Amino acid sequence: MREKILKSLILFTVISTFYTTIAQINIVPGRIIVEFMPGVILLPQEATKVPINKQNIWDTKILEACNKIKAEEIEKAFPSAIAGQTSILSPITNEIVNVSDLSQYFIIKFDNSVSVKDALREFLVLSNVKQVTPDIYPILDGEPNDPYFVKQWHLKNRVNPMFDINMVPAWDLTKGDNIKIAIIDGGVRHDHPDLYPHIWFGAGSEIGYDTTTSAGRHGTYVAGCAAEVTNNSVGGAGVGWNSLIMPRIGYTTVEKANDIYDAALNGAKVINNSWHTHDDDPNLSTLQTAVQNAFNLGAVITGSMGNDPPSHNTYPAAFNNYVIACGALLKVNNGDTVYARPDQNTGSFIDVTVPGDTIWTTAPRFDWFPDGMAPFGMTSSAAPQVAGVAALLFAVNPSLTNTQIMNIIKQTARLFPGWETEPNKYGTGLVIPIRQFF
Repeated sequence: MREKILKSLILFTVISTFYTTIAQINIVPGRIIVEFMPGVILLPQEATKVPINKQNIWDTKILEACNKIKAEEIEKAFPSAIAGQTSILSPITNEIVNVSDLSQYFIIKFDNSVSVKDALREFLVLSNVKQVTPDIYPILDGEPNDPYFVKQWHLKNRVNPMFDINMVPAWDLTKGDNIKIAIIDGGVRHDHPDLYPHIWFGAGSEIGYDTTTSAGRHGTYVAGCAAEVTNNSVGGAGVGWNSLIMPRIGYTTVEKANDIYDAALNGAKVINNSWHTHDDDPNLSTLQTAVQNAFNLGAVITGSMGNDPPSHNTYPAAFNNYVIACGALLKVNNGDTVYARPDQNTGSFIDVTVPGDTIWTTAPRFDWFPDGMAPFGMTSSAAPQVAGVAALLFAVNPSLTNTQIMNIIKQTARLFPGWETEPNKYGTGLVIPIRQFF
């Protein structure tokens, strides 16, 4: 009796330890990792996984435990490991090296209606089990700790991962360090705690903001989408992670044209434009010249499609050879599917599309949003996401030209079924940065 109580206490302690120490890590449902004593599991030669039955498992207590948790399959955790092998010829050093035997580690897969905790409890007490643990989805280095990241479905869609820009694996490859992104807008709230460390205070920046007008507030939302400070336990994440923000303040077409050219002259490799004008603008040719000059200086320029349909040209997005024209996607059922926003402009000049609905980003007014984060959207939120992607590409391969980066972004976008019939809404598809790095 005393031995039974002691074993129960040990069992409780072990399971509690698992769930305390890995509380912040994702436990994989429906599977546990078991190291058996040698000879317990009898897999046919060359087989890596088999159904659970008495032909493959001779220990009746293990079979009973498998039945209790509704286990269906057992699989080698290390298919290349050979039982009893303790040394091997290294293909790297061409020398004989010592190795530990991993051949007795198996993955037991069971019905998701059974909790992992209950499965652990069944196997921990078995005499032919050396150890049993939950399987874990580890925290990727690229996944930030910002509290609002869980709301930023455009970066990581937890409902349907197909419909996001899949930033986490991209961030594992690059953080966009020190690439300047110019925000051509009405200023950026530089003292925002989730923007200030990324504000470029050097040549080319215009510091100042006005939160009393929509034009003055707009740039702060946009800047956060592109490159708010990431992985600092504050606010949310920005696509550019460690990229820098070069704020510009301009309200007229000519002022913005000057901002574009001057930003490029001062080293902004990426220039974002979440605004537009039309064919009847008398200063359109001046704007085009400034855009062309900035492009010739090597900058990648992004532009939003605009939100005043029906279809017509919107500039600078429609300067096709020099600007990446960015459309926005509306989410349905919390992101289970997406489609082009019906309130955006369309046209043959659209290049790519990204999420543009309830995009959590830096807020310009803390009296409205005490946490400093607010939902944003439409095509104004789309262009800075693509700008952040361009910054990552410059960082991961500094030898790339702006033309190459523009082509990579467009050519690696993904079209979903039905989108190919509406190129004026979707362009070449949804931007997915990780596809651009391979």
